[in-house]
Amino acid sequence: MIKKVVAIGDSFLAGSELKRSKSTWPALFADKYDLEYQCLARPGHTIQYVVRTLFEAIHTESKNCLFVIHWPNALRMEYVNKKDDTWIQINPNAILFGNDYSNQIQTMYYKHMNSLLGDKWHSLAMISIALDALKQTNHQYAMTAVDDFLFATDFHNPPYIEFLQKQCQDEIHWFDNLTFLKWAEANKFEFGPLGHPLELSHQRAFEYFEPVYKKLVGLQ
Repeated sequence: MIKKVVAIGDSFLAGSELKRSKSTWPALFADKYDLEYQCLARPGHTIQYVVRTLFEAIHTESKNCLFVIHWPNALRMEYVNKKDDTWIQINPNAILFGNDYSNQIQTMYYKHMNSLLGDKWHSLAMISIALDALKQTNHQYAMTAVDDFLFATDFHNPPYIEFLQKQCQDEIHWFDNLTFLKWAEANKFEFGPLGHPLELSHQRAFEYFEPVYKKLVGLQ
């Protein structure tokens, strides 16, 4: 039986605006069933960050884990600062610090280079790579996603995108066919000032996924 839960994602799994960061739905599951819990989620981060963090965890983790992965906003991107090989995030909704040129690069990227087609391609390719890696291990996993447009078939859907959608779509869990954010809005759950669903949303999300996670960790 799996005895450790690892959460990887963005602010939703990091617990932004919650009174306790361990009130997220994977943390509630781990607490109820007395499982070890590790949160590697970071607010505002990217799909690229999630894949790198997942690969590091697979490489270093000695225990079989349940990885709960929430794929972040596909519009976020990263590049490498050649001075020190650090990854710099660009985000259409944030002014970033830590690099002299991040604002200029951010403006150039979203004005001239970013597109929904590119976002679908990069994001689905990353998810597919993560799935391939996980399937070669004894770990279990459950994935949700911020962006349902990745699986939309009515725009930006050439054959190579359709191929990736088919590779990934059955591995993504939804909340009554909605993203976590849209599900919380539809149920009129309370949000924080910065737009994050609060404790009741996570409690209901835990209840929603509890049967799925129990089966994955071998509790039923």
